[in-house]
Amino acid sequence: METEFKVSSVISPATLQALSGSAIRKMFTLGQELRAKFGENNVFDFSLGNPALEPPPEFQAALVKVVNEKPKLSHGYMPNQGLLECRSAVASLMTKLQRVPVNADRVIMSVGAAGGMNVVLKTILAPGDEVIKISPYFVDYNTYITANNGVPVTVQTLPNYEPDLNDMRSKITAKTRAVIMNSPNNPTGKVYSQECVNAIGELLKEKSSEVGRPIYLISDDPYARLIYNGKVNHSTFEAHTYSFVVSSLSKDLSIPGERLGYIVGNPSMPHWADVKSGLIQWTRGLGYVNAPALMQRAVSLCIDHTVDIEWYAVRRDKLCDGLRAAGLELDTPEGAFYAFPKTPLGMPAEVFTELLAEENVIVVPGTPFGMPNNVRLCYAVTMETIEGALPRIQKVMGKILKS
Repeated sequence: METEFKVSSVISPATLQALSGSAIRKMFTLGQELRAKFGENNVFDFSLGNPALEPPPEFQAALVKVVNEKPKLSHGYMPNQGLLECRSAVASLMTKLQRVPVNADRVIMSVGAAGGMNVVLKTILAPGDEVIKISPYFVDYNTYITANNGVPVTVQTLPNYEPDLNDMRSKITAKTRAVIMNSPNNPTGKVYSQECVNAIGELLKEKSSEVGRPIYLISDDPYARLIYNGKVNHSTFEAHTYSFVVSSLSKDLSIPGERLGYIVGNPSMPHWADVKSGLIQWTRGLGYVNAPALMQRAVSLCIDHTVDIEWYAVRRDKLCDGLRAAGLELDTPEGAFYAFPKTPLGMPAEVFTELLAEENVIVVPGTPFGMPNNVRLCYAVTMETIEGALPRIQKVMGKILKS
């Protein structure tokens, strides 16, 4: 007789959690279905952080150059750590952004920031180690942590979306191995102040001494160069010795599908040879092997360039002004390209999301980000999408506020 298995007996708990938390992709898929039904111009999709903005011309020129040069074995395997010229370019960029000298030995190229995050967690975590994430957090952090044998722990934020350090202090235990922070933040667009990050570093230094082992600070920084109004992003390396920056070129060069990221270890981190060995080993062991070769060569030539940040600022202002005019409450994003308004009248995010979807406006509920009374809108879209969506959002809000 053939044995019957339940889904939970053949799919791991981590995979089940990932499937249940993939709200962004679910809404993106819904948008595709609606476009097929109603037409491209009649659906207004704010679900996925997939920029409508093309890469800067310097990237296009660099790509053409490296394709035409055709160096020997240009498409072959390489050192797992990445090409030296690309790691040197990243080190130069990190020296500027982190405000401390960084050399190429501290850089490991990765398959996007997601790949880099998994490599770091696999390297530093033992089964049962706890990893703190700050709510609201990127939806896949739970998956990254549990997939690498860790236990997610959530710390709340203050009304200004900076972490509640008293809550963080209360959540740190002898099992705490790392804190993940994300600034500019997805989904809020919050940019942490240097004072805030320094305070996190001081707390982790204190608690590391208490528990007798380092507690790492992992800064997830793919939006570090997408900051508005003259604000400056924090330096993780100034704040805490046992720290990593994990980032990518997906957002600031507008090449998310090329999957090029990097891990950078703090230049002052002790025992770097052992840490680096672990990072390289798990780059191989997790199946990444090496970051994309062609992209490493191209980015080496144009890493100092970014997309036009003003393109995002104009869309941010248009969307936020329109959302407020419709009656929604939100903070103006300081970086990245997401708006995170509160739902009207404390409505559950899923209900508000469904009401908007009935008007062909696709947003992502805040629940998988840890905020069940917010929704996320990505404004890396055309101006026509924003202008077409705002009257529909106003229509939905009018019905809600009248009821």
